Parts: sequence; C-alpha cells; structure tokens
Amino acid sequence: MVELGELALGLIINLLSGVIQEGVKYTALPFFERRRIERRIEDAVAEVVEPLLPFLAQEKVPEDKQRRLIETCVDELRPLTQNPERLFQGSLDGQKIFEELYAGRDLPQVVIEDGLKDTYTLLCPRIATLLCRIPAAVKDWENEAWSENYKRLDEITAELRKLFSTVDELATLSSRQADETLSIVRRSLAQKVRFELDLTGLRADRPLAGKFDDFFVHPEIKEITKDEKKQPQVAGTPDDSFTQFTHPYRLAIMVGPAGAGKSTWTKWLQRETLTTRWTGISVRVELRRFSSEPLLSLYELVRDTAGKHLAEDLTADRVGHWLDAKQVVFILDGFDEIRPSERDQVYDWIVDLKSAARGCPIVLTSRPLTTNHLDRLDDAGWQRWTIEPFDEARIVDYIQRWYAHTPLLIDDNRVIGAEKLATNWRGDPTIEPLTGNPLLLSTLLMVDHLDGSLPSGRSQLYRRYVEGMLGLWDDRRQVPATSVQLTPEQKRQITRGFALKLFIEEQDQLDEPATLEWLQGFLKKMNISLPAPEVLAVLRERSGLIVGPGIYSFAHKSIAEYLVAEAVLQGDQRDASGTKIDRFCLFEHRDDDRWNTVTFLWAGLAPVADVESFIKVCIEAENWALGYGILDDQYDRIPIDIRRRPLLQKITVEWPAEETQWKAFWVVSHPGKPIYEELLIPIFHLRGLVPNRYLHRVVERATGDGTIALLDRINAKGEWMDLLWMCFAPQPDNIDVWKDCLALPCPASASPIGWLYWVAEYAFHRAVTQETTGIDIVLAAYQETCPQTRGLAPIALMSVALLVLEDPQSSQSTYQSVNKLLEVLPDSDKGGVIPEWLLGTRDWTLAWRRKSDEQIGDLFAVFVDQIEELVKQGHIERNATYERAIEFVRELQNRRANLDVSS
Repeated sequence: MVELGELALGLIINLLSGVIQEGVKYTALPFFERRRIERRIEDAVAEVVEPLLPFLAQEKVPEDKQRRLIETCVDELRPLTQNPERLFQGSLDGQKIFEELYAGRDLPQVVIEDGLKDTYTLLCPRIATLLCRIPAAVKDWENEAWSENYKRLDEITAELRKLFSTVDELATLSSRQADETLSIVRRSLAQKVRFELDLTGLRADRPLAGKFDDFFVHPEIKEITKDEKKQPQVAGTPDDSFTQFTHPYRLAIMVGPAGAGKSTWTKWLQRETLTTRWTGISVRVELRRFSSEPLLSLYELVRDTAGKHLAEDLTADRVGHWLDAKQVVFILDGFDEIRPSERDQVYDWIVDLKSAARGCPIVLTSRPLTTNHLDRLDDAGWQRWTIEPFDEARIVDYIQRWYAHTPLLIDDNRVIGAEKLATNWRGDPTIEPLTGNPLLLSTLLMVDHLDGSLPSGRSQLYRRYVEGMLGLWDDRRQVPATSVQLTPEQKRQITRGFALKLFIEEQDQLDEPATLEWLQGFLKKMNISLPAPEVLAVLRERSGLIVGPGIYSFAHKSIAEYLVAEAVLQGDQRDASGTKIDRFCLFEHRDDDRWNTVTFLWAGLAPVADVESFIKVCIEAENWALGYGILDDQYDRIPIDIRRRPLLQKITVEWPAEETQWKAFWVVSHPGKPIYEELLIPIFHLRGLVPNRYLHRVVERATGDGTIALLDRINAKGEWMDLLWMCFAPQPDNIDVWKDCLALPCPASASPIGWLYWVAEYAFHRAVTQETTGIDIVLAAYQETCPQTRGLAPIALMSVALLVLEDPQSSQSTYQSVNKLLEVLPDSDKGGVIPEWLLGTRDWTLAWRRKSDEQIGDLFAVFVDQIEELVKQGHIERNATYERAIEFVRELQNRRANLDVSS
C-alpha cells in the first residue's frame, strides 16, 4: 500500500498540475529548465502538505479514514480545475471556495458516515487554499521570467505553514476538553479570519492588497467623556485595547471619520479573540448586510458566524452557556451604513441584543451621525470612544511599513527617510490634517511616490489618486497593454457611474450578475461596444478601485463617495426620480449623514463662489453646523473678505440661552489643583471630515490670521466679547495689539489675577516655542501693561520651562527654549511675587500635563533639579546665564521661607 504521505502529496500535486499547466506556459521551455520548475513546485507543495498529516493525527483520525478524507477533498475540488480563471484571482481564498462549494448542499456522505464533519471543515479549505495560492504564485514566478529566487512561492508556503500552525495551537487549550464544540468553532473561525486577513490582505481599506500585520498600526483609542474634568481612559497599545474591549459588560461605541481604521481595528480585535490569549469567540457583523437581509437573533448570529455545517451543533443551551461564561464578544461594524430610515429598527435590535447578551461585551462602530441614535445609546449606559489620528510615531511606523511592503515598489526602491518625511508633512498646514488618517496616509504615500509631490487638500489628493489608479501611471510602471482599450476619461465615467448607482440606491456592494447588467446598459449609453465582463475585469484588475469578483464594491467607501462628489460637480446625472444630482441636491440632503462626506469632498472640488453660496444658504437655513463646518474645512481656499462676513454675522448676534452651553474652556497651572475655569460661550460641534471641530476654534483661527480684528470686539454681543478677548490675549505676535487687548477688562467668569496668570503662561510659552516675538519683548510688555500681576512673571516662566520639558520628544529646540527662559528669569521680578502665590509654589500642579491630575510638588525645587540635570547631560551650559537663574530661584526660596516664618 502506498504510504499516506506519498498518497496525499501525489493527489494534491495532480490536482494542482492541471490548473498550473492551464494558466502558465512553461512546457515549451528546455527540458532541464522545465524539470527545475516542476521540482520547485513539488517541493513547495510538499512543504505545505507535510503538516496536514500531524494535523489529522492530532484529530485522532485513523489512517484509513485519513485516506478517504484526503481523497474526498481532492475529488470535491477537482471540478474547479476545469474553470481555472477564477483560481488566479487574488480575492479568492480556500474558505470562500469551501463555502461556495457547499452553499446549497450537505457535506459529502462519506465524511458524515466517518464522523469527520468537523475535521473536514478545517481540512478542505486548506487544500482549496493550495489550489488558489500555489498556481497564482507560479504565475507570478512566470512573470519574473523564472528567476532563481522563487520569492512568491517561498512566501506562500511559509505563510500557509504559519497559518495552519497558529490555528492548530488552539487545539491544545484546556477549553478543548471543557467544550469540544467551542474548540472546533474557534479553530474554524480562526482559520477563516486568517485566510481573509493574512492571505487575501486588506483589500477593504488599503489602496493595494497586503498582509495584515505588514500594514496594521494599532491606533490610540480614547474615551469621550461628557465631564471634561474627568481624565479619559486611553487604550494606547494592543494589549490595552484587547483588555478594554473584551471586558465583561463592556458596551462601547467606537466613533471615527472615514478612513480612520474602524473596520480594520474590528478585524484585528476579532482575530485576537481567536488566539491562545482568550478562550471564546467573537461575532463580527457588518451591519450594512441588514439593509438587504432580515435582522438575526442573537442565537442566529452565533450560528451564522460558526458556519452552516457547524451551526446544527449549536443548541440554544450550548450558546447560552457561552454567554453566561462571557465567552462571546459581539462586534457590530458600521452603524452609519444603515439607511437613516432603517436606523430605528436596527437601534431597537441593538438594545435587544444587549439584553440578550447576558453581559458579554459589545462593540459598535460608526462614523459621526446626524441622527440621534448614538446619543440615545450614550444615555442607556454605553461608553463612547474615538479612534485618535495617528501621532508622529505611528505615522513614521506606517510610512516605514508602506515602503517595506507595498507591492507597488521594486525591491531596490524601498528605502525612505520616514522621520524626515513625517516631519515635513506634519509641518505643512494643508497636508498635516491628512497624515493622521490611515487611508489618507497611504494615499499620500502613493501619490507622493508616483508624482513626486502632493496636491493641497483632501479632495485634490483623491483626484490624483483616482486618476493614477485609473491608468495615468501605467506607463511609468510599464504595465503591459490589454485588449480592452478604454481612455482614462471613459474609465472615470464608468467608475463614477457605478459609485453613483450604489450611492443613490443606498448600497455598498452589488452581486456580479447585477453589476454586469448595469454595466452593459451603461456602456450602451456611452456608445462603447466592448463586452461588459471584459471591461469589468480590467477595472477590477488594473485600477485597484473596485473589488471583486462575485460581489463588487469599491476598495473603500470614501473612494466611492469622492466619485459621487465628482458627479455632483459635473451636475449631469439624475436619480431614479429625475432629480438632478448637483449642489442643490446636496442642500436638500443636508441633514442626511450619508451625504456628509460627499458634501465636504464636493466643497474641495467646487469653485469658491459655489462654496460661498452653499455656506450662505446653510446659514440662512440655520444649519450652522454644516455651514460653518464647510467654512472651517475650506478656510484656506476662501478669501479673507468672504470668510469674514459669516463670522462677523455670528459674533454680533445674541444667542438664545438654550443654544449656549457651559464649557470647560481653559486650564492653567496653579497651587494645589489646576484651575478649570468655565466660560459661558455659544459653542457647537461643526460637521466635517475631521472630528471634534467647534465654531470657537474657527473664531480663534480667524483672530490669529487677521480675519477678525480686536476692534471687532466692539460690535460683539454677550459672551462673544469674552471669547474674542480670550483669543487675542495669549497671542503676543503683534505686540501693540496684544497690549491693547490686555488693557481691556478680563471676562467676569473668573478673577482678574487668574485670567492674567493664564495670559502670562500661554504667552510666554508661545514666545519661546514659536518665536514669533522674542520672550524679552513679551515679558516687558506684560510687566508694563499688567502691573497688578507682573509679580507672577517669575512663577509663570519656571512653570513654562517645566511644561516645555514635558514634551516626550524633547529636542535641541526644546533646550534652546529653556535657555531663553533662563536668560530673562533673573530680571522678571519687577514688582515682587504675590505672597499667596509664592507660598503656593510648594504644592504646584502643571497645566497641560499628560497626567494633569498629579501635582509635581515644589515648583522651585523641581525646576532647579531639572535644570541641573540638563547641565549634567550637556544640553545647557554651566555659564553665567545658568548661575544667575539658579541664584535668583534660591532668593525666591529664601523669601518663601521668610513668609512661612512670619505666617
């Protein structure tokens, strides 16, 4: 009898050879070259087949049944080799093939009779994956002219061995003995998830496919608290994140803008729950499915996740036992993708799910909404979180990953100065807001690499990206021509039409027959006589914008939204009712958050006159969040005289009391606990593509660039007068205007001494870090204009020095700033330090600290210690400036000691 290993290898190689020979042309090569290729393919297959035998032994399958199992897998998959084209398409994996194969029928009878249904659900997708991946890797090898490194073949075999090993590790957990069914569901689900992520890549939210861990940078996730005095929780590391969101009774709403990485993070969380660090399962649901399918009960969700052929073993009692043990995490992705008209129904379903989940954690993700459904969940005890934009360290990490792994680059072009590139982009006011978003960051990298420069603004960035992916870069990349000849403009019209169809019909994807039917009609309207299947294949394979086959969608939702924005700009399309798709249509849909991204992308493309007109009608309709949100988003494009009008219109009007909120607006260093002063100002969130934007921030920006002048305060009403004072007071860029501002009365919401210390701390910090006006000039102007508080200047200078040193990325510029403070410190005591504040320096708290609730103790002692440490490290010279500053602080310490004695 043939040895089992020899049998398995022979059967699988025979299965693969038909596909390889059909799709790859090497039979005409010389004998020894052909023999080398065939041997290398056999070795690659053997490397992956070899671990299958220990897997079957671990499952305690007798050898005769192992033979039947392998033979059955091969026989069931053989019909696929008669139509090998689909097997060369990169979006397929073995799990999808398995699910399609048995979508309408039971597993093979011999498998059921042998009692190996569970084992078969793991083994068959593995062999099916070989059928997809090995021929595709050989095809890549052919494209590389049969080079000696066999790179892609080696990668595939290593990835598959690692994946199978990781899944099989789960069989060794103690939970296997405790619950055999849970173990097999975990392993089957873990294999399915890893096929999708680790092999197929992040096609759903990356411009080009790639392995998950090659590109994934874990974001910082921060709690959104209603009480601004409460320190929000932060999940800054993968371990923190996993612990937070798998905790029993956790009810979390994850909010973030388009491209922030919400869906990617949910996939990561699901994958992590299916490792040896946990013993349960996660049920991840893309909520948009319920736009075309009935809502499922909790038990149906679990069974659906387990898969058709394991579901029959999941009784209500068994699932209930998992729920009681808190071994299920429910991940509900994309509430914003539910039609507004259907959100009440899905909201009620989520509320019911929470009741039925018995304390199992639930995570819900969404973009910001214009409807109140998330607010209602807040009131019901859900905790809101946001995915923060990438900080500089994460940006550098992502840039390095992109250059190391993107398929776009050749191997000798993967070196990049990531730190320098990140610093340059973060220093550009038009590019910096884009760098913290993973999707936009990858788009920046793509456009920058291929064009050598970047356009300004999010919309223009999308425009260049879409143009490039539709073929304008093909010549540079030396991509060979195809038999389907379409101009870039024709490709653009087709993709724009497909995006508009999906958007208007409130769908995110379309099955292949419906897509082909639509495309055939669209091509006819365009007078293009090409077969729809071939056109669709070219757009899918050559653009990277459309994902298929089987189900067709855009690589990311925001790409489709950009194309819809282009259609709005063109204004030559109509919806099913005959309504023209133009800016007037945008206004009609101004309260529908589905149109939010489209509206803001349109604003970045449209002429300034149209944008101004749109802002005007929004404000007239009292939709201030949208009108001023567009003003904020397009601020740099709008001329100063045009953006001035709507801002003055707002600050010269009294607001109704119900539209004015208490807001913790400023914080300042202080003895004991820091002061959180609340100022009653008209404040509201602005709509936009960047979270947490407020009207008062736009006003603050306008005071800094001259759009609003200090004289405009004369006509300001109510709390707007205070807000304008607060905007000008900490900005000493124009010293005369600054002195005029400080001469005005402080807001009545706090004591003048508190306000003027706040001014000193902020203004001194700005002077030494931004260098718009020298610290010596700012200090002298403050002492002249504020004689009643000039005695606080020494304390403010020392406090600012410690705040500057709080920066975790201290650099030479940091130490230069501290040195400037040392130079002016000895001459800062013009009027004597105020006694109460001098005594208070023994118990000092710094504002803006990363841990602002922790007191630093004695301000003078900490200041001296840190300066002396900088001297030891060589960052500051031990010279006359240093000596005078330290001597001055010693004098203040003696004066404080005398006050202690006298009191």
